[in-house]
Amino acid sequence: VWESARIPVKAQQAVSDPDAGRLYVVAVRSPHGDDAGVLADLLPGKGIGAGLRREPTLLALDLRNGRTLWRRGFGEEVLLRPASARVLDDKGDWQPERAFDLGLYREPFLAGEAVCLSYTGISCFSARTGEPLWRQSFHPNEDDTARSYSPAVVDGTTVYTSGEGRLQAFDARSGTLRGQSRRVDAIPEMVETPETFYLQLGGRFFDIESETWEWRGSFGAMAVDRRSGETLWTWDDADDAVTNLLVFSGQVWLADEDELVA
Repeated sequence: VWESARIPVKAQQAVSDPDAGRLYVVAVRSPHGDDAGVLADLLPGKGIGAGLRREPTLLALDLRNGRTLWRRGFGEEVLLRPASARVLDDKGDWQPERAFDLGLYREPFLAGEAVCLSYTGISCFSARTGEPLWRQSFHPNEDDTARSYSPAVVDGTTVYTSGEGRLQAFDARSGTLRGQSRRVDAIPEMVETPETFYLQLGGRFFDIESETWEWRGSFGAMAVDRRSGETLWTWDDADDAVTNLLVFSGQVWLADEDELVA
């Protein structure tokens, strides 16, 4: 149908708004390199200051013809995730250069007249012009894990998200914090009903330091009142694992390593 003009960055995430006729693309320049830090050969892990960091760029494209409407730098560098494992060269040495991506983070989302990114908390930009609107900075991921926070839920003028072990509610226009739940653990999923949020506690996450998948958290579920942020109940007795949640017929269903629980 169309092909956009060449952009000197690599597209990695996107969200579309068919009603407004726009495609919002997040791209990263030169998402490749070596993420080893200082003294990586002597210290455990990847060394001091390890990790590959780049500044993402947000672009808006016209859905009808692919024309670039605006572009905006994110404003700070973010940590990238290895997109592939290290490989050996012909001499049997590990190749330092490899590709990276934005796989640590959830996809961009729309909130009214804004397009928002969740790389360092919540950062919202004008969907029409790309101008920064507001930013709330916090650590969405737990430690160095990938996607250990839930996708955002937008309800009218409120943006709900998790981060730093809490369910948080922000005003969609100003970014003002309207309320938050008590601190628990990693919350990778929220299931919403008209009056309640049901939160998955813990899960299996990709650890960027060791580059392995690990179970982390106080496994179980928690119910939070949607309006007040009050914790209604918590069940964290799941045994060594937890699945996603299913809310059905007045019950919350999940499974741990051994059993199906309602």
